[in-house]
Amino acid sequence: MEKFEPRVRETVAARFGCPAGEIEIRPLAAHASSRAYYRVLLGAGNGPRSIALMVLLGDDRGIKSDEIVEVESGTDELPFLNVHRFLRRFTDAVPEVYHFDAEHGLMYLEDLGDRLFEHLVRDADDAERRLWYGRALDLLLTLQTEGTRRLGADCLASKAALSETLLLWEFEHYIEYGYGTKLGRPEDAAALETLRKSFRGIAQRLAAAPQVFTHRDYQSKNLIVQGERIRLIDFQDALRGPRTYDLVALLRDSYVELGPALLDCLLEDYLERAAALGAAEPPAGLKEEFARMTLQRKLKDYGRFVYIDRVKGNPAYLGYNPANARYILDAAAKLPELGAAREILQAELSREAEL
Repeated sequence: MEKFEPRVRETVAARFGCPAGEIEIRPLAAHASSRAYYRVLLGAGNGPRSIALMVLLGDDRGIKSDEIVEVESGTDELPFLNVHRFLRRFTDAVPEVYHFDAEHGLMYLEDLGDRLFEHLVRDADDAERRLWYGRALDLLLTLQTEGTRRLGADCLASKAALSETLLLWEFEHYIEYGYGTKLGRPEDAAALETLRKSFRGIAQRLAAAPQVFTHRDYQSKNLIVQGERIRLIDFQDALRGPRTYDLVALLRDSYVELGPALLDCLLEDYLERAAALGAAEPPAGLKEEFARMTLQRKLKDYGRFVYIDRVKGNPAYLGYNPANARYILDAAAKLPELGAAREILQAELSREAEL
């Protein structure tokens, strides 16, 4: 921030009428992001009392995602701004963008506050959790119905999809880092072939599911609560995918575990809300796809957290992998098509799942 602070003070003074000497800049947690975040506190005035500052790091100024996207966008527009413009057409859940200083990679945003959905529901009882998850499901269904209906070529999310290739890349992320083929683990060719064969079958079935607008990381750290409203961040990786992808991200969240009874209630709540919007699907079909997507998504998350530790030098997320291991094994038990791969995953993850 020392490098950009004079520029920030100058910009804030010019755009918000706050004297540069009355501005206070505080760092905010960036989680596993490749971006840095700050809160800029403003002196007295007619505008906002604080703004959020997103600093795009690296030579690409944040244009390239840290997640693989199987598409050539054909534009240098920042994905965050492109998807933001699209979402603002039908929801005010995303923060207002006040200004983007492209030359310096500085984005000035509405400050949504610090009340993460994660913190609200983590210690809540099931009745309160069901209330708040219901609101999160309502917002998700808005994205899936209205977002899908409006999705056109001007939004980058229309140009990328959770294809079989992309789903397999995410499975491979587990093999490389969770299973450890890139971390010096001796190769067991038979076990790897068994895993990859099963993963291919699951990826094929998931890729064949109807696709909707997908946030790609719709989980408790990316939802912020303001009063009774839920606001949304970290949407720049949006694409098209099965509707269970975001549903798994929310209900099989690495950071907040839900008990089986509450999970079943919330899946039923989702189906009822979807039916009211004309997007009904037989419960058995949804729950079967939900189990497949849980296996796929949580294997990817498990490998991702090891990657963040071993490659990026941040071990903070390893503590969430026991939850991911439990999710994986629970889903695997519901998928007879896994065959021998289930035993391999059980041997790999059962000890950690008990932590």
